[in-house]
Order: sequence, then structure tokens, then C-alpha cells
Amino acid sequence: MKSKTLFLTRAALLAAVMCILAPISIPIGPVPITLGVFAVMLAGTILNWKEAGAAVLVYLLLGVIGLPVFSSGKSGPAVLVGPTGGYLWTFLFMAIIIALFSGKDRGNRVKETVFAVIGCLVALLVCYFFGTLQFMHVASYDLKSALAVCVYPFVAVDVAKAVVASVLGIQIRSRLRKVGIGK
Repeated sequence: MKSKTLFLTRAALLAAVMCILAPISIPIGPVPITLGVFAVMLAGTILNWKEAGAAVLVYLLLGVIGLPVFSSGKSGPAVLVGPTGGYLWTFLFMAIIIALFSGKDRGNRVKETVFAVIGCLVALLVCYFFGTLQFMHVASYDLKSALAVCVYPFVAVDVAKAVVASVLGIQIRSRLRKVGIGK
């Protein structure tokens, strides 16, 4: 019973973090800079893959049913099938990928952080790929134009998010382990 309670608590707490951070965004064009990607990276770094997946699923479901938790306070199922929806639904895969890369206790924080950053970067590629495909399809952009508005402006910021989320997430996870409630 204790492990089920911890699972639910950890997943719910990181879902709440996503709900708080993801609406914070800076509009720079058709795709805004958002803290949603950072929140997903943090969840994937702190939680195991099942918890991270559950946290993102809860976050997405809360947004679909109408809570204003997507970027700029948007919500509803139309957001997931809209031009930027591909980036949102890939959050589930991102969290799982990151958790799989960063989930193993490697004996020192530097190694764990490096693997977490690698996981974040691999997950970003997945997000960029599928998110941009959906954007191209829904918004009728060609590849070159879609990359110019959906990927290139975000690469440096997203790499910085990956590093910060990995460093912070590994520290949080380490402290949770010390008190007996971490993965």
C-alpha cells in the first residue's frame, strides 16, 4: 500500500507542477516559448517512467477537460488536434524517455546528470519531430517554414531547460532517495 500511495503522490505532485508551469509562456509567433517542456523534463528526471507517464497523462487530461493548463492558459481537446497540439501529446513520450535515461542510480550525480541531459535532448528531438509534423499538417506549412517557426527559435532555450531541469531534478531525486521516498 505504501508504494502505491507514493506512486500516486509523486505523480500527482509533478502533474501539479506541470499545471502551474506550463501556462507560463512567451508568445514569439505561432508557437510560444513555454515552461511546459521544462516541467516535463523535471518530471522525467525526478520520477520513474511509470510515474512520469502518469503525471503527464493527468496533466493532459486536465487540459482536455477544460482546465487552463496548456500554454497561455489554453484548454480543451481542440488544442491537442490544433497546430501546436503535437508538441503537447509528445510530452507523454518525452517524460518516459527522460525517465528511462535518468532512472538508474549510477553512483554519482555527475553521471546521472549527464544521462538526464542526454535523455532530455533525445526527448526534445521526438517532440520537435512529431510536433512539427502536426504543425505542418494542420497549419499548412512546408518543412522549411515550419522549422523556422517551430524549431530553430527554441533550440538554445530548450537545451538550457534540459540542463537546468537535469541538474535540479537529479538533486531533488537524490534528496528524495535519502529520505526514503525517491526512485
